[in-house]
Amino acid sequence: VALGAQEIDMVMNIGFIKDRNYKALYEDIKAVNEATTQNSTAILKVIFETCILTEEQIIDASVISIAAGVKFIKTSTGFNKEGATPAVVDLMLAVAGNQAETKAAGGVRDGKTAHAYISAGVRRIGTSSGVAILKSSL
Repeated sequence: VALGAQEIDMVMNIGFIKDRNYKALYEDIKAVNEATTQNSTAILKVIFETCILTEEQIIDASVISIAAGVKFIKTSTGFNKEGATPAVVDLMLAVAGNQAETKAAGGVRDGKTAHAYISAGVRRIGTSSGVAILKSSL
């Protein structure tokens, strides 16, 4: 951040959410968020890896991230077994409301899927298929 980074992605501690150690998860996210945003306009995106979480854990992670001051919550790194799904994205959007933006990542491989997420309210898409998505939109 001190050298000019504008965005930081953090994979949340999955063990904390699985163990229901909400205090530790909150403190971890808050510390990274404060380090990211202190004296800068940079933003932190917290990545959940939703494919290995329950619906309850996704809700808890969303609430905790927002309480810690995070401006973006993100579905996945894209390197796990499954990325964004319509159900998960809808859940995250519903919990985040106007408090945080949502990024759908992983599994977004075509223009139709990207457009559906954007239309639903997602503000950013994470994909390795950017060229194919843009070509399909022409």
